[in-house]
Amino acid sequence: MLFDCACLCRNPFNLYNPLLIMMNRHIILLLSLLLVVACTTYDYDTGDGKLSYLRADFAEAHSDAVGSLDYFDTDEGQRVYFPAAVQADWAVTADSLYRVLVYYDATQERATDKVHSLIHLATLAPKPAKDVKEQFTDPVNVESAWMSANGKYINLGLRLMTGATDDDALKQTVGVLLDEDTEREDHTHHYQLRFFHNQNGVPEYYSSLVYISIPTASMGAGDGITLRINTYQGWEERTFEIAPL
Repeated sequence: MLFDCACLCRNPFNLYNPLLIMMNRHIILLLSLLLVVACTTYDYDTGDGKLSYLRADFAEAHSDAVGSLDYFDTDEGQRVYFPAAVQADWAVTADSLYRVLVYYDATQERATDKVHSLIHLATLAPKPAKDVKEQFTDPVNVESAWMSANGKYINLGLRLMTGATDDDALKQTVGVLLDEDTEREDHTHHYQLRFFHNQNGVPEYYSSLVYISIPTASMGAGDGITLRINTYQGWEERTFEIAPL
């Protein structure tokens, strides 16, 4: 399934709403059944200045009985409550979890008095390659790739080349393909994944940073993952292990 997406972080201090933010309207996420891991946390500490308590965390935001966001759980296991219920047009289901990147003032242990930015991130579950007729592996640049601290997501920071065009039909698509699922001698599994990217004629004038999370809920403790990504410098492989129980 193709999905209009937006997970760009060009200006983290602007509040913007997209579930999957479109990159100048030229990126479309190919959402399929894939694996995801959460992104890491970046702390901003400038001593005693106004940004002393500014944090950026990858998290799961929770919606309450009426669909408002009331708290988020960071990948490090910290639950933080919003100072007031947050309305987001992408939070359409009550009592649900949404993958987000949140910039906030961490002035108390379990609460925040100000949220600077709340960004809904794309999550891609791997789709069996045999079910995808046209498979594209146009290059991207990998800025970061890591397993979340809680083991629930694989996080990718990717730079996609883009540029303005008058043709609205030109849209990039990304996804994750499952090439192979191998059972090992100890009955754990190894998953061979490949990053799907179709540049689709979009101009390559400049790069834009996109964060994507691949959920690992369908995998088991002790399983291994190899993710292959075609970059402008050639193919790269990133390997991950889900911690055993």
